[in-house]
Amino acid sequence: MDGEAGYEYVGLEAISSSGLTYGDIGPSASGFVAGAGAGVRLLMFTVGARFRAGMFEDFRLYTVGAEGGLRFPLGSFEPFVTLGANYAFLGSLSEDTWGGDTSIRGFGANLGAGIDGYLSSIFSIGLRLSGDILVLSRTAVTTDPSSTSAQALAASKAGTGSGVGAAFTSTLVLGLHF
Repeated sequence: MDGEAGYEYVGLEAISSSGLTYGDIGPSASGFVAGAGAGVRLLMFTVGARFRAGMFEDFRLYTVGAEGGLRFPLGSFEPFVTLGANYAFLGSLSEDTWGGDTSIRGFGANLGAGIDGYLSSIFSIGLRLSGDILVLSRTAVTTDPSSTSAQALAASKAGTGSGVGAAFTSTLVLGLHF
């Protein structure tokens, strides 16, 4: 099991864009990220699940999925690489920012690397760097017909949208090993 906290940069339309964001909503953001993972290990191989929540000004990016890893034990230090697939969705989409009710979700893949240092046989502290590719789509926005805000007007014209984005994460990781 591990818990992680750090910094994440996300570009929702970094690779391609077909109207995922609109109006004054920025397609990129950076901020605090927190997550947790649990899994099993057999020799040098790991398999498990990971959850992450990125907290940004206009939205929250949540990912939950499976990952596999390969670890290289070198005494008290253990470099590793991971590969994963996840379900991704945006939360906390306020009507003031997005102009109405909408749903943005999709899937992603990630590649990570890092190093753990074992302070004891069951406790480690480490650093993890990872990159994600996110394939997201947005439902049409439903707006209040009486609204005259610029965001609501932009949302009413936006229809559905999609985008392929990227996220880069750097976290400090605390692990418990049983």
